[in-house]
Amino acid sequence: MAAETRRAIEEYLGGDGNLPNDIDDMFVQIKCPLLTPERITEAAARGETCATTDCYKSMALSRGASAIGAAVASINCRATTLEGRLNDDYEVPNFYASICEDYSFGSDRVSSSAGVELMHCEILMMLTRRRESSASLTTPRSKFRMALGRMDDAIDLVGVTRCVERARGPRGT
Repeated sequence: MAAETRRAIEEYLGGDGNLPNDIDDMFVQIKCPLLTPERITEAAARGETCATTDCYKSMALSRGASAIGAAVASINCRATTLEGRLNDDYEVPNFYASICEDYSFGSDRVSSSAGVELMHCEILMMLTRRRESSASLTTPRSKFRMALGRMDDAIDLVGVTRCVERARGPRGT
């Protein structure tokens, strides 16, 4: 799951793992699948072994794998914590063993959730582009704005309020 999430994001970004030059910031939201008793039984019938037979642990592993894959794919995103931990091929040593074990792997720009209704990952990427070129200055601005921040807990009202204020911008719109 981690490798496939990474591959999908890198493919979208142009295939080389680097953010395009005009991208200022990005946020990745991933909805990923989890194991159910039926899926575990089906895998066993096919002779496959699952990472766990605990449905709740599979939810954590799925979210963790997706988040790490996205963090590695967006390595040039400013807030990632993986810099200096990648080898020359942009691989993380002990990558898979680190899922849900090493909490220093991650990114402020990735969020993941898991759902029983899915058999695959759904990835939503939000990007902000710099308006440096004269051509982009004549293009109408989007009415949408993006603000990012780290959640301190599951109901982070202070963090949400801070993001809303950032998204409003200096004019409060």
